[in-house]
Amino acid sequence: YAGWWPLTVILVLAAGVCANSTILTMHEAVHFLLSPNIVLNNIGGMIAGTVTMAPLHLFRVVHQSHHGMIGTD
Repeated sequence: YAGWWPLTVILVLAAGVCANSTILTMHEAVHFLLSPNIVLNNIGGMIAGTVTMAPLHLFRVVHQSHHGMIGTD
């Protein structure tokens, strides 16, 4: 299987891009920026949350607490 390493590198990079895109989708949904329609925003966030196995409402709570700590030690 030593000849398959280039494909492995390409697939790992592609998986990283997909994972990053999904997390960015979650982040936009948390800030209600994914869609101007709140229902569509939450549906998109829930789909991204299902893929990442992180519920949107939990991610929203944790992320908002993160913003509450900006500028503190």
